[in-house]
Amino acid sequence: MKLTKEDILNIDKYLIKKGIKYIDIRYELIDHLVTEYQSMEHYPDLESFLRKRTAWCRVIAEKRANSIHWGYQKSLLKRVLSFFKTPPFYGVLLVWLSILISIKAEYGSVLMNNSMFWVFIGVVLFQYVDMIFWGIRSKKESKMLSISTLINIYSLPNIFMYVVGILESIFQTHPNCATLYFTIALIVNIAALIEVQTKRKRGLKEYEFLKSSMV
Repeated sequence: MKLTKEDILNIDKYLIKKGIKYIDIRYELIDHLVTEYQSMEHYPDLESFLRKRTAWCRVIAEKRANSIHWGYQKSLLKRVLSFFKTPPFYGVLLVWLSILISIKAEYGSVLMNNSMFWVFIGVVLFQYVDMIFWGIRSKKESKMLSISTLINIYSLPNIFMYVVGILESIFQTHPNCATLYFTIALIVNIAALIEVQTKRKRGLKEYEFLKSSMV
């Protein structure tokens, strides 16, 4: 027995009522529930079936939340590595290094590294603004990607900001280390922004899929 579009949306609404708010987790549960229901030889009432699976859904949702951290860190690292496989990246990197060399020649290493630091802080602040803005958008859009997911993706890149104070003395005596550090920090943080946007687009497609032709 194939479930109708209305049945799928009713499952979605049921999961929301049970406290599973975000579609990046809900979508996986719906996919499993639909497959399981449609493979049964004797089809129970859909609502009864969902009631029996409620506890399981909550356990899976909790496990998903607990495991999501390392999964997204892995995807972020893959995103960073993908930069180095893209020829335009080296063009951008060359322009960046040329600007740094020009600043260093004109104003010295200290100003160059200070400039890099503030560019880095600007990117980090943009991430925080992005999380806040995402949280107050329309209900449909804000549920494409949970705030916890955003925090997980941004947590690794933000470590660079927290470590700056510890490495300050090293940066003062070895300015080239600071240049390398902030360049890597910018690459990782920009990769995080791109990864978040990619996951949002995928979440939107999944949402539209639920609305239109899931089965």
